[in-house]
Amino acid sequence: MENRLYNSNDRAVINEIGDVRQVTNYYPFGGVFSTTAYNSGDDLQPYKYNGKELDRTHGLDWYDYGARNYDAFLPMFTSLDPHCESYYNVSPYVYCGNNPILLVDPNGMDWYSTKDSVLVNGKISAVVRIRYTECCSQEQLSKKGIKGEYLGETVVVFDGYYDEKLGTDNKLGGPDSKCATATVYGEGGEKDITKFRAFTMTSDFDKYGAIADGCYDVSWRDYAGSGKIPKNYMLNNCGPIDTIDGNRNDNGYSTTQKNEIFIHRTNLNGYAGGRVSVGCLLIDGRQWGRFEQKVGKKSFKVILQRK
Repeated sequence: MENRLYNSNDRAVINEIGDVRQVTNYYPFGGVFSTTAYNSGDDLQPYKYNGKELDRTHGLDWYDYGARNYDAFLPMFTSLDPHCESYYNVSPYVYCGNNPILLVDPNGMDWYSTKDSVLVNGKISAVVRIRYTECCSQEQLSKKGIKGEYLGETVVVFDGYYDEKLGTDNKLGGPDSKCATATVYGEGGEKDITKFRAFTMTSDFDKYGAIADGCYDVSWRDYAGSGKIPKNYMLNNCGPIDTIDGNRNDNGYSTTQKNEIFIHRTNLNGYAGGRVSVGCLLIDGRQWGRFEQKVGKKSFKVILQRK
């Protein structure tokens, strides 16, 4: 008997006494980065990326997801999503909405997210993902035996990078820029998902640093400041939030934390240079009205994660 642990990064095959017999490392979309077999013949173990069987017939190397076959080289499914009419703004061939870091697709029919324990570099780690549910409280989740944290009707996920940068014009989406994506998961369920251009690493990371990844409570308050950019959406009620590396002290912040952190927009033309952000999470000002409309609430959860 073999016990298997897997996620979208690593997969280990372990025998009944706990010996590791094979380890395969994957790129996020399922391409093989490296594989090591500790006994001859172990590479024939067919269940690989996401626990799906790799069909090597005719050298196609497609993963069998049940409803459809998946080609990790493209990376796309080889046939239409049977539920594609629910996601008119996403190609019917893409794997889990083109976001394999956050989302999983168990059978090739629908994509959703989960909160799982996964094997990463030989250690079990927690990965926060999102699953839609009809439950409306943590108590209801527990009564149904669902393991996870209740996040509410609306969740905003910032998927960022540690090497984000503004364009040469200091705008989000400008020349040579690398931006984050903010995804609003609305109260309408799987059909109510909208993506926005975002920024998570501050206008000047070397000078200002940035807040750490995590799950934060967001609440709204009337803006009482004098700046040109209203700051209404507070993270953790504007209390202290840990920074990434804790080596900066700007504008009265401590060396390890920042306070008065908000979600707010860039300038209306997308400009975010100078002191537009010294720690806050930014939404492109050209998309801000739509962002507020899709959020539609004064309190919600935010998940910030970078790679």
